[in-house]
Amino acid sequence: MTRKHRAGDPAWMDLRMAADDDATWTAQEFYRELFGWEFHTESDDEGWIYRGNDIVGGCRLGGDGSGWRVYLKVNDLRAKIRRIMGTDPWRNITLHNSQENPTAVIEVHDSIGLWEGDGGFVWDEGHGTPAWIDLYSWNHRSSKAFYATRFRWRWVEEYEPEITMGGPPFYHATERAGITEEVGCIPTPSWTMPGWSLHIRVDDMEKALELVPRLGGETLYGPYRAPAGMLAGIVDPAGNQLGLISGDRVDPWEIWGGPPRIIPLEEF
Repeated sequence: MTRKHRAGDPAWMDLRMAADDDATWTAQEFYRELFGWEFHTESDDEGWIYRGNDIVGGCRLGGDGSGWRVYLKVNDLRAKIRRIMGTDPWRNITLHNSQENPTAVIEVHDSIGLWEGDGGFVWDEGHGTPAWIDLYSWNHRSSKAFYATRFRWRWVEEYEPEITMGGPPFYHATERAGITEEVGCIPTPSWTMPGWSLHIRVDDMEKALELVPRLGGETLYGPYRAPAGMLAGIVDPAGNQLGLISGDRVDPWEIWGGPPRIIPLEEF
């Protein structure tokens, strides 16, 4: 079970839902059938999500808005907030006071969730576990610099051809996350631009996408081949959007083509 997360890694996710008993029950049934999850309530407005004995995230009821949020691990929550936010560190901050694992949501640079403490969710341990996050960005250079300097993201693969070869002009990835600059050829809808897309691993993508509409959900896009694997986007019966992932990672060059050919001057 992988629950050891380094600083900067995605370490937690939670589902925020409106305080509607019918919608909450329907969404829980959707995820139970699709991923094998079980929802355990700790209080009237907070609980945990399990796959077997493994914890995969949290659930919060009520409050403003709904949807999935991903959190990056930090060693010192308040110090990280000051470093990111600068001279006015508490503007646009939502703190969640938990004695064991304090979290914060920063409404800057694509609305970042921060997670302090040990534990966290189980990562990429088979069907029904979180396995990849994507940041779709309008400015890959700014995003790359921000996460490298603020969260020490370590780039393990990059795709920066001078000429686009049927794919995005810029793609950067760590072991757990990717940053893709928006281009028209990426089959993602407008709600991802810019912003995060959290992906849950499934054993069989085709079977999962057949099951989604039968459970009251909808497929938003995909599946399509990406460096992280096969990706697809879905929406649950309550309108919360989430990604699916299956298969192994591949080299970006295998998908989008090799390096662009440099045309000699004599050919002009």
